[in-house]
Amino acid sequence: MNKEEKLELVGLYGGAMQIMLPTQRFHDISQFRHVPNHQEVYADGETDQSIIIELNTYEDNIKNNEIAQYYFNDLSQCNQAISSQINQIIPLNSQELSIYHPQLKNSQHPAYITTLQGMQKIAKYRDNTQAANDIFICMTIIRLDFCQTDLLITFNVPLTFNQQSSTASCVSNINNTQEIIQKYSKILSTFQINTLQL
Repeated sequence: MNKEEKLELVGLYGGAMQIMLPTQRFHDISQFRHVPNHQEVYADGETDQSIIIELNTYEDNIKNNEIAQYYFNDLSQCNQAISSQINQIIPLNSQELSIYHPQLKNSQHPAYITTLQGMQKIAKYRDNTQAANDIFICMTIIRLDFCQTDLLITFNVPLTFNQQSSTASCVSNINNTQEIIQKYSKILSTFQINTLQL
């Protein structure tokens, strides 16, 4: 990842949103298998990295300052993670929401944004727990109260590949977690919401 990657525009949810991704590596998984309608999944088979955008029903019973922990724990359960740890949660300034759509700083469209970095130890597919890989996770949650939607953008990056893992043949192109964060931040800065009628 030291080499600068070319990012290309990718439409999401029929053009309702867009993001720029290194499409020479990341491919639309819906072209190969079923992906739920609320998700957009792009993955790189050589590095086993993935970027997932998903629209979830707004969790009314979860406070804003608890939402990052909630979705990280939910992901951990879905991944059947052997262990998980949050490294950092950073609530972002609400003014930054205008990057994604100019009306999101308007009080008529209340929204909240926070980002998280953490680790999960995950065994792929049918691997046993002794074959688990260490996955670094960057996650951003954009809470759109006015349309009852929690929008998640998650970057999953294996740091190491267990030699017993079914993904042992994959190659890591990451030097350190800071490099992952920088890459994720660059991709996230290109994300845009084109319509608030979600």
